[in-house]
Parts: sequence; C-alpha cells; structure tokens
Amino acid sequence: MYSSVKTAALQGIDSINVSCEADVSDGLPVFDLVGFLSTEVRESRERVRTALRNTGINLPAKRITINISPASIRKSGTSFDLPIAASILAAIGVIPEEILHRVIMIGELSLYGDVLPIKGVLPVALSMKDSPLNSQENILKCFGSSPMSRIKYPPYYLIKRTDSASILGSNRTKIPLFYSIK
Repeated sequence: MYSSVKTAALQGIDSINVSCEADVSDGLPVFDLVGFLSTEVRESRERVRTALRNTGINLPAKRITINISPASIRKSGTSFDLPIAASILAAIGVIPEEILHRVIMIGELSLYGDVLPIKGVLPVALSMKDSPLNSQENILKCFGSSPMSRIKYPPYYLIKRTDSASILGSNRTKIPLFYSIK
C-alpha cells in the first residue's frame, strides 16, 4: 500500500517543496528511510514508531519504506516526522489518503506523540503563497512566532497529537499562521 504527502525542506532561507512517500508491503519487517537524508531525518524512524505506538497505533510487521524526494536535495532537521507519520497512517489505512493530497505537513514528534516546535515555518509559508494548495485547506504544523505576524495566508492548523483524530481534524485547533503558544 502506497501513500504520499507534500512537505518542505529548507535550503538556506528558501523552502523547497518535497514529497514524503510511504510504501507498506509484505516482506521482512523493516523500516527504511531513503532520499539523501541527514542523521536527524534518519532518527525520525524511532520517533515516528514510538509516537504512533504511544497514541495507540501499532505498525504492522511489514516492510515500510519511506522516500523523501527529490533525492538530489539534502534533507535535514526534524520537521519530516509528521509527514512520515501521516503517510504511514494513510498507507496502512488508518486515515484516508485523499486528505493528504490537499495539505502540506511539517512537524517534529515527541515520543509521546505530541507535535513539537520547529524552525523554518516562515519560509514554508512564504513559498506556499504561489502554490496551487494556497486556495485549499492546508495543514501546517506551526508552533512558534514570527515578526511578520500581519501577513495573511491560507488557513493553517495546529496538530497537537499524531493520532488519527487530530490529523483528520476533530482535535485540531485553527490558528493564525504565526500564532505563538507559550
């Protein structure tokens, strides 16, 4: 089973649109990450597995392959945790894949399953203003504040936990893009 979600990688102060793909298939149980990834991104394997388990979702004993593409761009940081978790949840049928086609997700996961603050939200938001997703509902993990709090962009939502109810929308809170949570 295959699924994909849009996310973003930072290159300097620019945001580059990338895709996080998950394939869950029969075979020896393994969790592979590919796509020119830094150590922080490779460590997401354990954060995602543990976060999902602590929210009541056990990964199947199957071969899980995550590809963050394009492979020509170095991906670093912890903001890929949430898209990896969401693409796996869609691939195993916990959430409908259709919702992932109209969102961009970024966010780090705690081992408990909470979505943690990340850096680089502003470049991602600015890159979205010309995106076709701009006119649709966008889910973007956005803890933190910005000096550009008066900029208006499409709706963004705070996802507090990695459980399926939060990703589907019943437990998310609509917030302005640059809202600060202390």
